[in-house]
Amino acid sequence: MIAPVTVSEFVNRYLGDEMLLCSEGSDRFAGLLSWNELNTALNRIRASGSRLRLMQDGKTLQRDSYLTATEGDCGSPVKAAEFERLLANGATLVLDAVDELFPPIRTLAESLEDVFHVGVQANLYAGWRTQHGFDLHFDDHDTMILQVHGRKHWKVYRPTRPHPLKKGKDIEPAPTPTGGPVWDGVLKNGALLYMPRGWWHVACPLDEPSLHLTFGISHPTGAQMLAWFVNRLKATTETRMDVPHLKGPAEQRAWIAAMRERIVADWNDGVLDRFMSVWDSNAISRDPTCICQDTAAREIQLTPDTRLRLASGRRLTFTTARRHDVNVSFRVNDKPWTCPVGFVPALGRLNHLYGESGARSVCGGSSSAGACADTVPHRACHRRRDLRRAGDRSCIDTTAGRNNGLADTPVMRLRAERPAHRPDPGAA
Repeated sequence: MIAPVTVSEFVNRYLGDEMLLCSEGSDRFAGLLSWNELNTALNRIRASGSRLRLMQDGKTLQRDSYLTATEGDCGSPVKAAEFERLLANGATLVLDAVDELFPPIRTLAESLEDVFHVGVQANLYAGWRTQHGFDLHFDDHDTMILQVHGRKHWKVYRPTRPHPLKKGKDIEPAPTPTGGPVWDGVLKNGALLYMPRGWWHVACPLDEPSLHLTFGISHPTGAQMLAWFVNRLKATTETRMDVPHLKGPAEQRAWIAAMRERIVADWNDGVLDRFMSVWDSNAISRDPTCICQDTAAREIQLTPDTRLRLASGRRLTFTTARRHDVNVSFRVNDKPWTCPVGFVPALGRLNHLYGESGARSVCGGSSSAGACADTVPHRACHRRRDLRRAGDRSCIDTTAGRNNGLADTPVMRLRAERPAHRPDPGAA
């Protein structure tokens, strides 16, 4: 993804500080998602909440203009003709959390989570004309933009407030930029743009089909770490007791001194590691559901060739009750486990991915380690009149509103390796 930049160089030079533009490889992200696969998803999913929406010139278009029903527990399918007409007239399609819909994108999101030890979500943006979807704005998390198909014109501005927090969480808002952009250019297919939190930007299609993915990378902030630290202090008597504001000066000084002593003692050189261990252990599992015809619990036979992965969190954190204890404890799926200390080297090698570490994926191509490529036929959409006869399905092709289809072309589809035996979550 970020080649020729290494992961180490990226972390030390760019992460959280500077934007990065990588433009190598014209079609290197094409295997993440094809137009045909997007159409298939749009014809199967039902829109609920704001996951699927249309944006134009900074405004969210009315949902009833392209959905059959805006209310209902089961969501709503799109009104195909109206949906396509709005896109042809300049609207931008926004589809959130596409890492939950398309396996190759999910694999890449998992790899990023493995490298950065934080949550990652991928959103999709597609446009065909020249109107921007969103006005000039900044995101409250780091972003990696992957231009999958077509081109898009970007203007990027430096932050006007260092490391701004989420809207409503900061003390004061970041002012709108008054100077010129630090980068004004076109992102071509296969290019990557990284922007740290707080960098302002606006993007416009170039009157041609454009599809990009934005991977939102949400790092924990100092404010979140302080909230965790304060919550841990609740275990102390001084933290739980009432503030002695009506007591005498001596008692007030004693309480302040006790609080200071406790805070200084716990806020030591290891506090960041302890916080990140908790952060990792609370990571939401991407473990896929696996329902068999036989719903009765069956014992899994483990062999020397069985591949195991963590079912929860990103890494195991081991603790001992006493300094020279022969056993260690850890938690998986919020369940405590104990094992001999000799197991630690093997258990420490486990991660939450099906393949190897995601560092290769981030530093190299778009496929994750352990993934292989298949050439599969990509059949483009037929003319709309044929689709109407087939059941009035929505079909977004690269012409968005025009009547010509695409020829059959081979595309690369990623298939992530899966273990021969899927272990029970408790097997780790």
